[in-house]
Amino acid sequence: MPDQFTQTTQVGLGNRLMNSIKGVVVGLLLFVVSFGVLYWNEGRAGRAAKLVKQAALASAVDAVSPDQASQGKLVAAKGTIKTSETLSDSVTVPGTSQLVQIKAGNYLKLLRQTEMFAWKETSKTDTQKNTGGSETQNTTYTYTKEWASEPANSSEFKIPAGHENPALAVPKNESTVTAATLDSLSLDMTSLVLPASQKLALTPATAAYPTPALAQAGTSEFVFLGKGTLATPQLGDVRVQYSYVPANIAVTAFGKLDGTALSPFVDANNGTLYRAFTGTKDEAVATMKSENSTMTWVLRLVGFIMMWVGLGMLFGPISTFLDILPVAGSISRGLIGVATFLVALALSIVTIIVSMIVHSLIAVIIAGVVVVVIAVLVMKGVFKKGKMAKA
Repeated sequence: MPDQFTQTTQVGLGNRLMNSIKGVVVGLLLFVVSFGVLYWNEGRAGRAAKLVKQAALASAVDAVSPDQASQGKLVAAKGTIKTSETLSDSVTVPGTSQLVQIKAGNYLKLLRQTEMFAWKETSKTDTQKNTGGSETQNTTYTYTKEWASEPANSSEFKIPAGHENPALAVPKNESTVTAATLDSLSLDMTSLVLPASQKLALTPATAAYPTPALAQAGTSEFVFLGKGTLATPQLGDVRVQYSYVPANIAVTAFGKLDGTALSPFVDANNGTLYRAFTGTKDEAVATMKSENSTMTWVLRLVGFIMMWVGLGMLFGPISTFLDILPVAGSISRGLIGVATFLVALALSIVTIIVSMIVHSLIAVIIAGVVVVVIAVLVMKGVFKKGKMAKA
């Protein structure tokens, strides 16, 4: 059974009003910032969409013998990523000098993910409004043990005694080869975005354990380090999982053809494209379109929620005051919630549309200025040649 503790707090009307007034400042900040988030997102989405369009128009080249006519341009190079390097890893068994080793393999990237069996605090507050505007808050703190990649700092728990988490003994790690080629093209492995990693099966071919007991404690998915077992872990026990991106993988890589190298492509908006996909060029473009669309809608939703919550907090003192009669306060919150939802929805839609127009307008203005400057320079050149001819 989980450990549970309940704390009951009485909050008077005066304190509640002061807190709601402070919330007005936070609400105003959220409301204002939401416009910035929505505006920035439309610009980001537009720039990303243009970069995806350029990717769709990129020349498809064979990485074995790329078309030299594409030098200096964005290309979609099809080939195999190769490297002469190998990657390996080792972790020390806590409390000993023994090592669990991941044998050297032909990987482009090797990732170590670690989790510790640790205490987790959750809280749930039930609030009861009282006649006169006061409030009774019953907060229940529940403590359970579970696997966590980032164990909580137990000193910040409401009740840390008896729920102390030790430090994570084995940190996560990521390593990437320093040099690789896409057939005949060299790659910048510090910048290239590789395809998604896949889980590494921990078998005698890939991992070495210092003792048979440790080998039995592990599985094909996890290395287990601790006093318990994977099925019945103890506080502080660690499990380690590995994933990798294999070498000799067939990809379609986007980048600038730069001599005998494929380097990061940077467009006029400082958008960078230097990424490898396991599918075809068309599949890669579809993936990038989908990613941009998803990110655009997620940030639109974030902006809308910020605006809605911010507006609700602006009217918070009204509902708090009406809580003198709890029914009146509840009704006001419902009405304010509906009204602010509709207002936030309308403002978000208008902001998104205006932002799209403004970003497009800025691009048009910049293009117009460039055209005017070029035209003026050309006219000056023609004028000078005419005067010289007359002379």
